[in-house]
Amino acid sequence: MMLAQMIGKDRTEIHSIRMDGYIGFHEVTITDGIERITLCHESLSRQAFANGAILAAEFIEGKTGFFLMKDVINELEDINVT
Repeated sequence: MMLAQMIGKDRTEIHSIRMDGYIGFHEVTITDGIERITLCHESLSRQAFANGAILAAEFIEGKTGFFLMKDVINELEDINVT
């Protein structure tokens, strides 16, 4: 849903499928009916999520307030994720 909001598509179809054997698989497909672009990401281990949780915990140490993962990424990579 956040991806749909980021690209400005309020009426975007979003599907979620849970299947045994999949740790994490995300796919974004954009089409105009003539051609299609697909971007996918697959996590092969839960270690990827654990690493992200550790980075987030280190980021919030000593801070107060509400943060998103993009705040962690922006500080760690010194880039601006919108």
